Amino acid sequence: MRKVTDYKAPIPKLEKGIAINHGDKNKVLYTIFPHYDPELGYTSSSRIVIGRAINDEEMVPNENYKKYFPELWKSISNEDVPPLTKRIGLHALMEGACRKNNLIDILQKVFGISKACSILDFAMYSVGYHTNAAMNYSQAMREHSLFSSQLHDDSYYSNLFTHEMPERMINLFRIKWVQECVRQGITEAYLAIDGSNDDCESKGIELAEKGAAKSHTNSDIIGFMYAVHPQTGKVVTFDTYRGGLVDSKAILKIITFLKENGVSVKGVIIDRGFCDGNCLSFLRSKQIPYVLMMKGNTAGHNYMLAMHGDELRWNSDCWIPDTLVFATSEVNRLFDRSSLSAHLHLYYDFKNGDERCEALLNKISKLIKKIENATEEPSVPKELKEIITVIPNENGSFGYKIQNSSFQSKLNSKGYFTIAASENISSKAVLEMYRSRDAAETEYMFIKTQLGYDTVRVQSESCMRSRFLVGTVAAIVREEVENACKELNLKTNTMIHEMRQLSAASYNTKTYTVVHTEKGDVKDLMSKIGIQASDLDNIAISETQRLSGEIPVLRKKKPGPKKGSHRQKYDESGKPVKVKPGPKPGSHHKVKYNKDGSIRKKPGPKPGSHHKQKSDDSSGS
Repeated sequence: MRKVTDYKAPIPKLEKGIAINHGDKNKVLYTIFPHYDPELGYTSSSRIVIGRAINDEEMVPNENYKKYFPELWKSISNEDVPPLTKRIGLHALMEGACRKNNLIDILQKVFGISKACSILDFAMYSVGYHTNAAMNYSQAMREHSLFSSQLHDDSYYSNLFTHEMPERMINLFRIKWVQECVRQGITEAYLAIDGSNDDCESKGIELAEKGAAKSHTNSDIIGFMYAVHPQTGKVVTFDTYRGGLVDSKAILKIITFLKENGVSVKGVIIDRGFCDGNCLSFLRSKQIPYVLMMKGNTAGHNYMLAMHGDELRWNSDCWIPDTLVFATSEVNRLFDRSSLSAHLHLYYDFKNGDERCEALLNKISKLIKKIENATEEPSVPKELKEIITVIPNENGSFGYKIQNSSFQSKLNSKGYFTIAASENISSKAVLEMYRSRDAAETEYMFIKTQLGYDTVRVQSESCMRSRFLVGTVAAIVREEVENACKELNLKTNTMIHEMRQLSAASYNTKTYTVVHTEKGDVKDLMSKIGIQASDLDNIAISETQRLSGEIPVLRKKKPGPKKGSHRQKYDESGKPVKVKPGPKPGSHHKVKYNKDGSIRKKPGPKPGSHHKQKSDDSSGS
């Protein structure tokens, strides 16, 4: 196989950009795209060697010749050179979802164009790669088209999140986003609210406190809470709070914020994590209606199961039309040591019950096989200890004994669940309300796990708040993709991966071009989100302009606050108040007094006194 340097190639004929350095072994130099030099503060050009000139017409090429002039290389070698590519699918996905929610405009108004682009890039990284680790950002996004004018590294984002996104701006974003939700028609609704806490490994965060850690460790934790519109799955707002603050007070804080910004909260739909007497008593004292999924070990659920379980199973009088569920309800106490009561709705879902019974039987069968083949006494899972007991035999083998009463009780309990409602609502309406949390649960799962929020490793409170804001932007985009995929009966993660593969190619290193070979599912998703083929072309054109220097890269600003910014005042909307130069109106007319109370006078004659004419008497004397 011939080497590249075995060929003779024509010197590219360009109006500018090609030069022969006769003083340095006839090197042929090619001027590539301009790049930003942070030391100089402006865009400069770079040259690379593409070979050595034989004469004014021919040259011996090298690998750079193949890369930057693939068509000329093919004419002499009949070898196709893979084009340079730039992935544009995630950019298009972000642009379409943000366009539907006016997100780009909101971010630019709050943070400015440059910071808004950086936030969008990091949110795109979170959506595409299910992580929020800044250290991997530049490597993952190197091949992607970006909103920013250049690819940033983790140190840039560390500075952005810590110093460039103050709490005032984050609160302003929260206000403007709620206003956008109101514009989209979310003005009055039951909200699905969920909260959690993360271990905090940093010592400089005031919100980190001891509390009921989800990790069951003695770690300091911070709390966070999201409110989601259950019918659409849209994140309406978010908040972070002290790890020791109880969830009910955090709910009140979110509801108050929403009411102040135009969203009337009719009530909250909450899961088992809020099934606590103190929490529910607090909600009742504040007259906040709730719909709550009860835990399986509470007195309220056990009472309903014992009193109505048998009569509910396959009872046609209790069937809820258009479902596979049977239901009954009554008012009763929720907990053993509390007088708090509510409307308890007991449901029997036979399909869910059969699936859970099958899962239980499979677990017991696997445990029995493990016991029969064991050489050492096997451990029994906690959930099966009431059902099966391991018995050692004299020959060193092991047997087992099944507690039939406990086994039967477990089987009979499968398929039942209880939902508590503070108001008198029908069992069908309560079930529909709680099932509307499905979209919200998807968002919570995405926020808690795929964005990497199991442990907070940031070193400042401001950085932590900024991370959650970026996570919210990513969740909003993800929700749009999730809803579109659900309508098209497509898998969300699969389609995000497919969108990641869309790319623009550069065949001559000067222009990126999109060859439209999108799959049918990708076209359907793009259409649903509002992305057109021309949007992909525009992204490719923008990328070409960025690399050619037509879109300038912003100069780096000097560190520290702007001159006089520590005295800057802001109005209620967060905009700086403009002050006219000079003294305040009327300030120079203020009367000044001496220590003894007399009016302070300036030294010298009174203004204009030396212009007064002398009287005749004074002149005659």
